[in-house]
Amino acid sequence: MKPAPPTPDETQRLQALRSYNILDTESEKGFDDITFIASQVCDTPIALVSLVDEQRQWFKSKQGLTACETHRDLAFCAHAIHDTAPFVVNNTLEDDRFADNPLVTGPPDIRFYAGVPLICPDGYALGTLCVIDTRPRSLDNTQLTILSALARQVVAQLELRKQSTHLELANSIRARLITILTHDLRNSFQVAAGYAKRLRKKKNVLSPAQVDELAEVIEKSAVQAHELLVGMVTWSRDQQESENTVAAPVDLQSACENAISMCEPLAKAKEITLTLTGSSNSHIISNQFLMVSTLQNLLSNSIKFSHKGNKVEVVIQEKASMVECSVTDHGDGMEQEDAEKLFDGSLSASRKGTFEETGFGIGSMLISDFVKSYRGEITVKTAPQKGMCVTIAMPKNSTFT
Repeated sequence: MKPAPPTPDETQRLQALRSYNILDTESEKGFDDITFIASQVCDTPIALVSLVDEQRQWFKSKQGLTACETHRDLAFCAHAIHDTAPFVVNNTLEDDRFADNPLVTGPPDIRFYAGVPLICPDGYALGTLCVIDTRPRSLDNTQLTILSALARQVVAQLELRKQSTHLELANSIRARLITILTHDLRNSFQVAAGYAKRLRKKKNVLSPAQVDELAEVIEKSAVQAHELLVGMVTWSRDQQESENTVAAPVDLQSACENAISMCEPLAKAKEITLTLTGSSNSHIISNQFLMVSTLQNLLSNSIKFSHKGNKVEVVIQEKASMVECSVTDHGDGMEQEDAEKLFDGSLSASRKGTFEETGFGIGSMLISDFVKSYRGEITVKTAPQKGMCVTIAMPKNSTFT
């Protein structure tokens, strides 16, 4: 048996594959329909949509097979992705690459294989649409042509799924954003209107100091409303920019340093010290723009809810398969149950910071959005008057270690 070597563009190919966020997802009718048609047209008992990951081939759709994946060393599809043309083995027992392959000598007893690479718009082979038989045979030109056309439909389905997933997530975030903004803007305007009315009615009996006090409240409410609107515009811009940013290997330490640099002016205004400890030699496959934006939002929130002279600590830790980044503050904290709502979208109202800064929740949504998009994990630990620690754990990509 001769396992297929990695493709020449393996790093970029894996990056492209993972950008679809499809590995280990449930079966879907759109893909199952394609493998059913492929099986019928080619008259084979087995048809698969096989996606070739770093150490395995995983089946998004399968006809006539119970296994969900096999090791990449055993995969016929790992050979097929080295070219753009169909890869056909008419008799596996007569091919030195496969004659002693466990998938040939044992179940599913492969004797014939034909796979068409799934070439994404960026030109990388994500896997194959393949058909398999338990007897030696061949496909005629018509069958190969149809199989190739169906492979293109698999790619089209992948693209459609990616766009649909993005739109669903974006719409969900927008709905939550509107809820939070509606609440906070209403409060700001109601406060401003109430104090303006009071000022107008009692302008002849109020002392200059009282007038200044009321004017200050009105001004603060107007500033908060302005910050809300600026935050919404910033969030919308970030979303548009991130859509055009290709996933790439990200150095988490560098991203943390950039985010800290961006938050220094905000921290200095409250005499808060920002520190960074720990390191990692590993990269994560991510989006550079969103990574820095996410860390910036975490830091901004920690500064917002910290008291003057406090410290906000950023710690990087490398785990077996993840790289963690924790942001810890020593502010007021909150109930653990409420803190968990910050990132699951169920918090419908915002909080104000220790200097009465508006907490409009947009940062939390960006963070949640980012973590979900790249299959990371987010945890939060807090208690009243005990501060808060938010940890993001992102999967490593060993290709860049």
